[in-house]
Amino acid sequence: LLEAVAVEKKMIGLIFQIVVIISIFNVFAFIIFLNERKAQEVFLLKALGMPNKRVFQIWLLIIMGIWVAACFFSVILIKIFGFIIANLSIFQIPGEIYHLGQLKISLFLNDYLLVFGLSLLWLLILFILGYSRLKTRSILEGLRKEFV
Repeated sequence: LLEAVAVEKKMIGLIFQIVVIISIFNVFAFIIFLNERKAQEVFLLKALGMPNKRVFQIWLLIIMGIWVAACFFSVILIKIFGFIIANLSIFQIPGEIYHLGQLKISLFLNDYLLVFGLSLLWLLILFILGYSRLKTRSILEGLRKEFV
C-alpha cells in the first residue's frame, strides 16, 4: 500500500509539472499576443511624444495588474475547488482503501509565495523580452505594424 501511494505521489507530481509547463507556454503566448495586439497603441503614444520610460511604466503597470488579478482569481478558485472536494460525494474517499474522512487542500503561505513569486518572475522576463523587441522598432514601423 505504501509503495502504491509513493507511485501515485510521483505520478501526480509529474502531472502537475506538465500542467505548469503548459501554463508557462500559455502565459508566454498571452504576453506575445498582448505585445502584438497593443503594439500600435504603444507606438501611437510614442508618436504623440510620450517618453520611452513612461511607456515602459504603463506596460509594467498593465502586466502587474494582470498578475495581481491572476493571483486573486487563483486564490478564489482554490477555495472553490477545496469546497467542492470536501462536499461533493463523487470525491469521497473509499473507507476500505484509505483511512481518511475526506480530501483536503492544505496549502501554506510559503506555497502561495513560491508559486506567485515564480509566476511574477516569468511574467517580468517575458515582459522585458517583448518590450525590448518593441523598443528596437521605429515609430513609423510600429504605427504601420510592419513586424517581421
